[in-house]
Amino acid sequence: MAGYYIVSEHNDRNLSGVANMGMTDQQIILTLATKVMGWKRYGETDFWYGDNGNLFDSSLWNPLQNISDAWMIVEKFKNGDPILRARFAVLLPVLIYKLEPKDICHAALEVVA
Repeated sequence: MAGYYIVSEHNDRNLSGVANMGMTDQQIILTLATKVMGWKRYGETDFWYGDNGNLFDSSLWNPLQNISDAWMIVEKFKNGDPILRARFAVLLPVLIYKLEPKDICHAALEVVA
């Protein structure tokens, strides 16, 4: 991922647009699953169609708490639209060791909201 992050003065983690939405964790996860990852819900169940068309249990995916799940969002932006990728990258902390799963989720929400 070398060269992926854009240095920005916007590393204060103050994502006011997201903070003012008043979304619950479940609403955030649902929004990320549909608007960022592009997943579709299987009827009214807790299962989703993933990128490969296979069903998976959504209760096992929590990008707010799990860095591996949050990194899936980073990869989605990395391989997606360059303009959205740039908007996403400038919202992340500049120093990777300060990056937490919620930072990734909130930056993604800011882009798709």
